[in-house]
Amino acid sequence: MSLHKESGWIKKFTRDKFLDPAKNPLGDPGGKSNPRITAHKAQFISNPVLDRDNLSSVNETETHEKLNKLACLYEISRDMLTIRSIDDLCQKLIEHMGLAWRCSGDFFPFIEIDNQCFTSKEFVHVLEHQFSAPVIVREKVRGQVCVFYEDSNLIRWSQDEDSVFLQNIANDLGLWLEQKQLVDGQTASFSEVRMIERVLDEHSIIAITNRQGKIKYANQKFCSVSKYSSEELIGQDHRIISSGYHSKEFIRNLWTTIAKDETWKGEIKNRAKDGTYYWVDTTIVPCLDHAGSPYQYVAIRTEVTEYKRL
Repeated sequence: MSLHKESGWIKKFTRDKFLDPAKNPLGDPGGKSNPRITAHKAQFISNPVLDRDNLSSVNETETHEKLNKLACLYEISRDMLTIRSIDDLCQKLIEHMGLAWRCSGDFFPFIEIDNQCFTSKEFVHVLEHQFSAPVIVREKVRGQVCVFYEDSNLIRWSQDEDSVFLQNIANDLGLWLEQKQLVDGQTASFSEVRMIERVLDEHSIIAITNRQGKIKYANQKFCSVSKYSSEELIGQDHRIISSGYHSKEFIRNLWTTIAKDETWKGEIKNRAKDGTYYWVDTTIVPCLDHAGSPYQYVAIRTEVTEYKRL
């Protein structure tokens, strides 16, 4: 996160994209909000109001305020790397923003995300002025980061610094929300994969071998049926469970088929570690690399020993 000094860096925002507290009372039960707050004279950061009578006061506190804002940016960056909850993050942002503008008069920061509102504390008085920056995620406005002032005479707003500072917070919050969407999606996908794996473990024997036939993966069902542990199976080829029942021509036909990127199906008699025999109904599917050549094989088997006995 950095402070940009370039003039015109802030884009002009349309008023209808942002919360109008005069028309929408802040009353979301999901966040820390106050239904009694009303606001007037919303002012967006692309056109901040400057109190020229207080310019001398700005000069007196300029260094102190800059240090506060730099410290705020640093703490926000750290929090965005570690916090995973939107509620916790917004409350932290509120705290940091309060410290950043503690020399700027009577005001309070406010964040609205997906109609959930976050404030530093409850306010009962009427708020006269608002500066706002949109929180955008994938070209869609998800909320806003605001600063409310009670008295316009106390406003000391530097367009070159404070507006960019507020916009940077909104931009980084948007990036954090986008990253959270990706992580949540990956977590959901991983949970789905784990569920499918658990279902397959209850029914099917699954093995993945490399091009040379060395076992790379063996699921729990494979281990329970063959009586070998996964450590004993990984790195071995399927001769470890060979029963000697099938002819060389049978095995050669199997390998020739899958090497040509064709699926092989058939029944195989195997030998477990304890010397017992079991039959499996097998499907072997080749996986191709970018050149179209098999680089590994996935075998799914269903034990049919009892069926063969019948």
